[in-house]
Amino acid sequence: MRERYGFFVGLFTLIFLLSFKFITLIGIAILSFFVAKELKQKESITSFLAIPIAFLSAWHIEYGLIWLSLTMFFELLITKDMDLFYKDFFVLFLSGLMPSYIYKVKSLGNFYIFGLIVSIWLLDSISYYVGKHFGKHKLSPYISPNKTIEGLVGGLFSCLVFDVIYFGFSKGIMLGVVISFVGLFGDLFKSLIKRQYDIKDFSNVFGPHGGFLDRFDSLIFSSVIFYILNASR
Repeated sequence: MRERYGFFVGLFTLIFLLSFKFITLIGIAILSFFVAKELKQKESITSFLAIPIAFLSAWHIEYGLIWLSLTMFFELLITKDMDLFYKDFFVLFLSGLMPSYIYKVKSLGNFYIFGLIVSIWLLDSISYYVGKHFGKHKLSPYISPNKTIEGLVGGLFSCLVFDVIYFGFSKGIMLGVVISFVGLFGDLFKSLIKRQYDIKDFSNVFGPHGGFLDRFDSLIFSSVIFYILNASR
C-alpha cells in the first residue's frame, strides 16, 4: 500500500515539475494552500493567502516578502493579536514564500529540478528502508524516534552517488551533502512541529505517506539552498 501511494504521488509530482511552467505554478499553489491548511490545523483564510505570496515570490522574492509584510501588517491592525501574528507569519513564510523556490529551481531548467527531486527521493526512500531493516541507533529519539543513524548514512550515500553521476564529481559531492543535511533538517523540523500538535501526520491525503508537509518537507527546504547554490554559478 505504501509503495503504491508513493508511486502515484511521485508520478504526479514529476508531471507538475517537468511540465510547462504554468503547470508547475499550479502545483506550487496547491502545495502552498495545503501546507498552510495543515499547519493551521483548521479552515482559515491563511490557507488562501499563501497562494498569492507563493506566486509573487516565484516571480520575484522581494515582491513576495512585501506582500507577506503587508498581509501581516493588516492582520495585526485588525486582530491586535500578537500570538496570532507570530503564528501566521511563520505559516505564510513556510507555506507561501519557501515553496516558491521550487519554481525558481524549475526556472533553471528541467535538468536541475529532475536532479533535485531524484536526490530527495533517494535520500528519503533509502533512509527509510535502511533504517527499517538495519537501523539500531536512534538519530533523534525525542524529535523523530523512527529515524536512525544507519538510515541517514544509507540515504546520504545514495544521494551522493546519484549526484556525483548526475552533476559531476565536485558539484555532485557538494550538492549531495547539502541536500542530505538540509533535507534531514526539514524532516526533523516537521517532526518537531508535529510533536507540538501531538499528531502522527499532518493529514491523510496521501494515505500512509501523510499530508503535503509530510511528503514535501525535504523538497521545500532543499529547494531554497539548491537554488542559491546553482543560481550563483
